[in-house]
Amino acid sequence: MKSIVIELQEMSSDENIPITGLIRKALIVASKLNLSDFMEWIEKEINGYEEVSEIPEYRNVTGEVKAINPNNGIWIPLLWPNATEGVYNRKIGQKISEIEYNYKSADGTIVVPFTQEQQQILIKNFNTPSPPYLIINKAALAGILESVKDIIVKWSLKLEKEGIFGKDMIFSEEEQEKAINNQQIRIANFYGILGSTFTGAVSQEINIDVKNNDLESLLKHLKLKGINSEDLEGLKQSIKIDPKPKQKDKLGGNVSKWIGKMIEKASSGAWNVGLSIAANILTNAIYSYYGLK
Repeated sequence: MKSIVIELQEMSSDENIPITGLIRKALIVASKLNLSDFMEWIEKEINGYEEVSEIPEYRNVTGEVKAINPNNGIWIPLLWPNATEGVYNRKIGQKISEIEYNYKSADGTIVVPFTQEQQQILIKNFNTPSPPYLIINKAALAGILESVKDIIVKWSLKLEKEGIFGKDMIFSEEEQEKAINNQQIRIANFYGILGSTFTGAVSQEINIDVKNNDLESLLKHLKLKGINSEDLEGLKQSIKIDPKPKQKDKLGGNVSKWIGKMIEKASSGAWNVGLSIAANILTNAIYSYYGLK
């Protein structure tokens, strides 16, 4: 009788098995054992991560900032010696199938756009006429794929050690009970995917305490994020001058300039926050203040 857990181990070590086939087999095992945390992780890998705060740390990759040369259409690298680490780092939330597809493609890369505010700062510092992008290379994508494989094989080995096999794709009541009651067979024990890596600087911006039209709550929130009193006063004055926007991408000119100034501070290291995190902190807080969901 064939064990589905042993099959999972065999698939994990077979380089010819697509990651999508492996992870779907893992979903079958997790579903039959009623391991909801593992099912949640697998489904996010299959469908992609909707929130930055949910993306595991192994999907945090480093890339190169490049722009298209308008004269010949070739990517050119842009070097910025004083850039903070956040400029070159990004958490990739795409479906695992898309990552695998890009990894196996001719150039094996993913092109990640910056936000409009970030692009303005980068264009100014890189002095380039075309928008810059973050290029994630083949090695970084391979690292994500290997991390997923590693998690699955370690999990399957732990199941085997605990006497959980699933012969003929069926788990006995005893095996199911072992799996549910054994705290060692949890996704949190494999690279700490849930918990610490599902929280952090960016996730803190998702559940913020800024109230609609409450300026003091906005200023207090941003002060806790490390923005000094002088910059907060600048935001206060900008909000007073600008008309209230009706949609997210239509912030007033003064508030937009203030955000650009703060992102520039983040990029130079004057505000000790990564560039991508800075943009999230500012826009989420200001959108909450304006009641723009």
